[in-house]
Amino acid sequence: MASVKEPKVAKVPKGGLVASAPASVRLIFPTMLRPDLARELIASVRRFHPDIPITLAEQTDGEGELREIEDGNVTRMIVPFDTGLGATRNILVKSIKEKYFILADDDFVITEKLPLEKALRFMEAQEDAVFLGGHVTDIVYRKDGSTVCKDDRRDSNIAIDTTGKGVVLLPREFVGGPQIEFEGEKFLQCDYVANWGIGRTGFFRETGFAWSEEIKIGIEHLDFFLRLKTQHPQARVYFWENLRVEHHRHRIVDENYLQYRRRPEFVNDYEKISGFRYQFDPTLSRVQFFRDYPGQVFLPGSERGRAMAERERFNKLHGAYVSLRDKLVSEKQRHTELRLSLAADRRSRLLNERRRLQGVATTPGATGKSLGFGEAEQEALDDRDDHN
Repeated sequence: MASVKEPKVAKVPKGGLVASAPASVRLIFPTMLRPDLARELIASVRRFHPDIPITLAEQTDGEGELREIEDGNVTRMIVPFDTGLGATRNILVKSIKEKYFILADDDFVITEKLPLEKALRFMEAQEDAVFLGGHVTDIVYRKDGSTVCKDDRRDSNIAIDTTGKGVVLLPREFVGGPQIEFEGEKFLQCDYVANWGIGRTGFFRETGFAWSEEIKIGIEHLDFFLRLKTQHPQARVYFWENLRVEHHRHRIVDENYLQYRRRPEFVNDYEKISGFRYQFDPTLSRVQFFRDYPGQVFLPGSERGRAMAERERFNKLHGAYVSLRDKLVSEKQRHTELRLSLAADRRSRLLNERRRLQGVATTPGATGKSLGFGEAEQEALDDRDDHN
């Protein structure tokens, strides 16, 4: 396991807004070679949460590029350059004293006030919750600054095939799972969420559970939740739709940064660490992939054919389900329209009959027989005449 030097801790010089911070939660994030994005994240936090304390860990060999942040409630930690995401996150979690932490990445932007009070009340009430993930909207940029697409990342479950040593990541909307109603909101139990959410600091300190320091980038996130599921099955991960953030991917493209970001060797070597081989179908775009087949497949090569057959079977079942659902919706709509039509027709006939009866009263010498009434109608007419 890679060794990590004890980081230097640098308190950002006081200045700007200094206010009493919430005592129970702190936002943390690692950063490297992207100072502009880190500043934008901090600014977005301050727009909606001026008091929340922030700790960032900058991976740098020198003094770093974020030493000029003028916010007395931001703590900057300096760690060796290219320490890696996993090791840097571990350093951050170990450094904080708050009961909870908000995990973020440096290219996130907060666009609305976070419902932290309710989220923390949920964590207090649900003692088995070690991480509450939120909704991440990916915004991908072209080189000219325009956006390519928006994509949403939610919650997933991890299915493990112990016989074939296979792991499948399945969006929870396809497979379902337990959920908790709390203060009028639904909190969904799952296995896997994005790098955004609220973690319980005590769990990491008491169990020693941490991100792998052998994986600097690429697949450290999946590895984290896969080991959490298998090593601590009693620990629960939840997802809450209303804990939202935007992920501005590739908005600032720096070739120096990209050479550290795009390192497939950590993905390729994952089998040596975990026994699983990462495989992804490159013919499917991300949006198409999640829509047509719910998940990325992590399988040994010998199981690839079986996984593809299972994918095809699932697609057929899902297609049949969608077809049946649409047919039921159409049938329900037709039934509703027929019921409304019959009701309208009956109402129209009753109104016409009432008008006809009312017209009899103004017709001298008119009888039910002369007007074509039946016996029951004639009796009603006679009864009315008796009261006039």
